[in-house]
Amino acid sequence: MASNQDNLNQYVTAVLVSHDGATWIPEVVAALTSQSRKIDRLIAIDTGSKDGSVKQLQGAKITTIAMSRGTGFGDAIDEALRKLPSKDCETVTEWIWLIHDDSAPAKTALAELLDAITDRPSVAIAGPKIKGWHDRNHLLEIGVSIAGNGARWTGLEYREQDQGQRDGIKEELAVSTAGALIRRDVYEELGGLDPNLSLFRDDVDFGWRANVAGHSVISVSNAVIFHAEAAASERRSVDVSEAFLHRPLLLDRRNAAYVILANSSNWLIPILGIQLFASALARAIGYLFAKLPGYAADEIAAVGLLIIKPNLIFQARKNRKTTRLLSPRTVARFVPPRGSQLRLAIERARAAISRFGESRKTIEERSELTLPTIDLGNEDSEAEDNSPQQFLKIRAILKRPIYPLTFLILILTLVASRNRLGSLAGGALSTAPASAFDLFKKYIDSWHSIGLGSSSSSPPWIFLVAFSSILLLGNVKLFIALLFIVAVPMALVFLYRLARKITESRTIAFMAAMLYAFSPPLLGAINTGSFGTLFVALLAPFFFTTLLSRRDLRSHSWEKLAAFVLFDSFILVFAPSAFLAIFFWQLIRSLPEIISLLKVAKNKSEVFQVYIDLGLKLKFLVITPLLLTLPWSLNLIRNPSRFLLAPGIPVPGGSALSTLLTNPGGSSGLPFWIVSPVLAFAVIALFSTKSREYGELSIFLIGFALFTNGFLITGNGISLHFHTWSGSILILATLSAIFAGINLSDSHIPRLSISHFNFRHILVFMISFLSVAYLSLATSWWVTSGANSAVNSHHISPLPAFLSAGGQTDERYKTLVLEKDNEALNFFVARDASVELGDADISFTSNYLFNDAVRDLVNGSGVTSSKYLGEIGIKFVFMANPVDNEVVRTIDGIGGFTRLSATRDGISWKISDARNRISYLSTSDGLIGMVSGTVGTQSTVPGAGTVTIGENFDGRWKLLLNGAPMKLIENQTGLPSFNVTGAGDVIIYHDGTSRRAWISLQAILVIFIIVLATPGRRRKREFADEELS
Repeated sequence: MASNQDNLNQYVTAVLVSHDGATWIPEVVAALTSQSRKIDRLIAIDTGSKDGSVKQLQGAKITTIAMSRGTGFGDAIDEALRKLPSKDCETVTEWIWLIHDDSAPAKTALAELLDAITDRPSVAIAGPKIKGWHDRNHLLEIGVSIAGNGARWTGLEYREQDQGQRDGIKEELAVSTAGALIRRDVYEELGGLDPNLSLFRDDVDFGWRANVAGHSVISVSNAVIFHAEAAASERRSVDVSEAFLHRPLLLDRRNAAYVILANSSNWLIPILGIQLFASALARAIGYLFAKLPGYAADEIAAVGLLIIKPNLIFQARKNRKTTRLLSPRTVARFVPPRGSQLRLAIERARAAISRFGESRKTIEERSELTLPTIDLGNEDSEAEDNSPQQFLKIRAILKRPIYPLTFLILILTLVASRNRLGSLAGGALSTAPASAFDLFKKYIDSWHSIGLGSSSSSPPWIFLVAFSSILLLGNVKLFIALLFIVAVPMALVFLYRLARKITESRTIAFMAAMLYAFSPPLLGAINTGSFGTLFVALLAPFFFTTLLSRRDLRSHSWEKLAAFVLFDSFILVFAPSAFLAIFFWQLIRSLPEIISLLKVAKNKSEVFQVYIDLGLKLKFLVITPLLLTLPWSLNLIRNPSRFLLAPGIPVPGGSALSTLLTNPGGSSGLPFWIVSPVLAFAVIALFSTKSREYGELSIFLIGFALFTNGFLITGNGISLHFHTWSGSILILATLSAIFAGINLSDSHIPRLSISHFNFRHILVFMISFLSVAYLSLATSWWVTSGANSAVNSHHISPLPAFLSAGGQTDERYKTLVLEKDNEALNFFVARDASVELGDADISFTSNYLFNDAVRDLVNGSGVTSSKYLGEIGIKFVFMANPVDNEVVRTIDGIGGFTRLSATRDGISWKISDARNRISYLSTSDGLIGMVSGTVGTQSTVPGAGTVTIGENFDGRWKLLLNGAPMKLIENQTGLPSFNVTGAGDVIIYHDGTSRRAWISLQAILVIFIIVLATPGRRRKREFADEELS
């Protein structure tokens, strides 16, 4: 501690500034008057308080000066110093101790501050450790800095507790004015606090100016002050004249930007200006999602207030030059590095997520009284454990079997995926593009150079897959490969966690998770490449229970309904048939209640109330998913059969019997004789009051899958008719039945263990035996013959490289590919590569002229097939091995086709007189091929003639001749053509204005629903005092 002589050399003037601080002033005054080192002079400045602050100060015999309500903190300090002459002399140094009316210093605070500066003559500012007013162990600040984005930087974790980990005397950029001890001569030398910073960030600015003037700023951990932060936490109004609309956050953000721009180096100003605006925009978006539009407006307005008054920054920078001795970059060591900012942001985000999920903890997490791993009884798990130390970890693992068992399942997964390690394709899955950018482009483009061309709207799942792959730096191939590898372990963990919320038995929860992870639809989805079903399987456990809670829509808020809509939209995108099932399920559950209420309604007002309470919410729930997926959903509405198509290349479904047994079938699916117990769970649940709803939903979904399985459909580039794949519907049916099984097991097994032998014992034994037998057989099949599925990493492109190269030249030739599949002959048009992910879903439209030409070619009656195929830009015909010899002889015998090669890949023919993708027919020069890009082109024409594009006709094709638009016509072969009137420069493009408009509308709707579904954050004034300090 300082000696008595040192204390005599230090003269302390305490300045207390009050503004509606009657709540805290009594304790503050008591703290000031009880300091172990007495204050030499104390004065209070009241800035127009409307409560009893002035009376309390005067009652404590403190000299009080009244000022206007709009007076800033710095102006109040300056007024106090004008009233008090300086005590500085050769032997005495005067210090100003700044005190807020909501900050109470500990008894030794002043003494510790003076002791810290005794042997440090360069120190001009010393600040205490600041703790919370209510939680007196909560660290608020111990020194402060400012980040490049304007954020106030303390370096502390969320609600960090003081355990001495930050103790010591350290140099800082600044300290809070709450309890700051400042040399009076330095304060006056620097011109005091900036008058443009009447409140907030004045401390950071003053500390920055002190540092570059050659002085030191320190924090002293032994000096403690307790601060309520009333203004920042909106506990009182902000009435300073600079506070536009009296909004604390607006003033804080504005002042933060001011401090950075006024004190930083000249060359950094443009960069910092952009960073401040970008961070303000990002925070504004975050506040919008948190349903705090006022705070969002504050963020943007804060930057705007400085932009409209740039002279403030120029004058501030000019003023600072007079006292600056060092470069502004000397304070760089105090500015937090981006890594530290990111790390702290992640830690705080993790804490926020942890707080949000507190109410969603499982039984296992909430209670220490969990059951043993195998035992289903009620043994006391809190018995004293006297086991040797070496067995404690083993026992801990046994009590949480999900971790080692999941690891075992992961090993089995790697064995079963031995042919799926790498870039995958096969079944419903096409080859993934090189990067997420290609998928984003495919989603945004208005024209797709696929097959004969398509202007169809891309399904939103393309965007979602691309966005998800960002986690792997946009590597779509790796993302798809990992999805198929980890689908089973992830489904296991997800359902186990969900099951533990329902049952205390780990055994039941783990068996339920195993039955789900190894269910026929999930294994079938992996082996048939039905990635849409996989996405549904991984997401459904998180939202599935909402399907049962929708019966009484009146009890749900719009926020909850918006969350339901997001789930339904996800299902619609990845599994339209499952959405259709949910749609009808919702109608079945809601319409009877609406009708019954309408029957008892006595007048129009009651009918209207029923509409508001139920009808409007039902409409919102069933229609909004279709609106969110516009314009893609219009294709479904115009072609209802497309609701039955799953994403990707169509995979034929299994038989009705297989579907009834919850097995969607497919050529690579689980054999139907490996019977899952799911149907048995659903049927038994119908006879249990507790589980009946789950059983009803499961039976409904199985019945709906049977209903859709009866349809023969075509689409997604396949001309043959096939039964629908019902894997996604059966995933939901399986999940519902498993929930029923959990409830049944949890309620009946403990009772059976103490009851006499009866038929229920036999039934439980049979179901248990069926479950274990199914899991044993399914797992064995999966790691053996199931590994040889349609989806693998050894796929070979059906199109030889020399043919795909033709699609990459300026002529942009196409190739007709024929493939024999059992007794059927499939065909598609390839360009510069084989079919990629998403292509099948975009090229669903068929050209009947083209289909007729191919059929005539195959059956030998197409004497004009070569002419038509050549006109639409097809130069090659390729039949992949194994070839159909009869078809080969037919093509060889038709004029216009010349055998090009016969390799191990297949046989190829060249079509005589095939046109370029874009051709020009002149009345004088004949047919001329034009250079073409992927979609459009820029070229010249020598004179009048007809320009034809070898793509499907669409009204949005445009041609500009010397800048003037030409009229679009559809020629006899259904191709877009333009009659050009003379020579000149030609620009051909597909107009994507409407596509961009649709995407903009979709983005607005999606953001609106996400914001509506997001739990709103509270304003600071809505927090309890104890939560903030």
